[in-house]
Order: sequence, then structure tokens, then C-alpha cells
Amino acid sequence: MTKTKITNLLNSCLLLLLLLRNPTGTLGAADITTICENSTYTDGATSKVFCEINTTAVASASCLGTPSLLLIQLTSPDGVPTILCQTTYPGTCTNPNVDCGCANNVNNSAKYQAQFTANEITQKGSSISCTIGCEPPLSTNTTVGCQSMTFISVPTTSPILFTTNSLPADDDKPDCTIPCIIGIVVAILCAIIIILIILGVLCKMGKISCP
Repeated sequence: MTKTKITNLLNSCLLLLLLLRNPTGTLGAADITTICENSTYTDGATSKVFCEINTTAVASASCLGTPSLLLIQLTSPDGVPTILCQTTYPGTCTNPNVDCGCANNVNNSAKYQAQFTANEITQKGSSISCTIGCEPPLSTNTTVGCQSMTFISVPTTSPILFTTNSLPADDDKPDCTIPCIIGIVVAILCAIIIILIILGVLCKMGKISCP
């Protein structure tokens, strides 16, 4: 087994130990600060988490092995961890839009980031933290949005349903009033008169026999 493989194995063991001992991080001097883009989350929306790393503090820390891995993880309320991002440390910091890795490194402060999709069913109440493999563990800090994920409900528009109740019932139909009856009688009389006129014209023209 090569020296590199031994170093990576050692750091992986250290990371696992840190996850079991300190899954959410403790407040204190911020060698590592976890910053969440949102204070509240919407189910299905894309969000980002950032890790601000004090590279000077990490380099001078009395770690048992040389740190080589950085984890960004989500921990459920019952302590089950889910890895959002696992990347090398220190990494290449040239892509500010990287989905998992180092975005930039300025003045001994490296910013790592990960992108994920919020899921209310599996992530509600979970915490997010950044961890570098080091024993004893480095001091960490997290913002409010990373400590217990809170989701907001998005109002939905219900479709309009048309039922038979929306139609007027037979009992609700207006009765035919006196003006209505008069109108019907007048229409009938006009029709009779028109028919008689037509018959008279046809009679004079000899088209039909006259009585």
C-alpha cells in the first residue's frame, strides 16, 4: 500500500470519528464556518451551502495526519449523516460555480461549496456542517439556516369545480307573469293573421281555391 493510500485511509477514519463525535459542529472560534444560503427552505428548490476555511489555522493545527479531505454533510434529527459533498483539501479553487469543491481562496480564507435540492420529507429538522479530517477536531461554527432546516409551505391554487349545484333548480326558475302571457297570446294572434294574409293572396292569384 502506497503512502498516499495510507494517508487517505487515515483521513477517512478521522472523518468518520469526527462525524460520530461531533455531527453538527460546536460553536466557538471559527476554524471552519458553515454558511447556508437560505434561512428557510422550499421543497424541491435548489440551495447552496458554503464552508469558510481558515487555512492558516488548519495548517497550524496539531492533526494526527495531514488533512486531505473535506466533507459537507447533512445530519438528520436522529443522527443519520448524508454526504452532500466530499472533495480534496486543499483543492483547486478556480471555479466560483462549482457544485462540490473549492470556489476561491483569498487571504488565507478558502471557500468551499455544495449545491443540493431541498426535500422536506427527508431533510426537515436536519443540520448541515463542514468537516475536515483532523484529530483533535478543529473548531467549527454554523449559521442559523444550517442548524435545523425549516421549510415553508407554498400555497397552491385549487381548480374550480363545477357541479350540478351551481345550476339553477327548476323551482328557482321564474314563473311566467301576466306580461309574459300577453306576449305569448299576441305572438300567436300575429302568426294567425300572417297565415290568413298569405292564404288570401294565394286565393286571389288562383293558386288555391277560395271558399
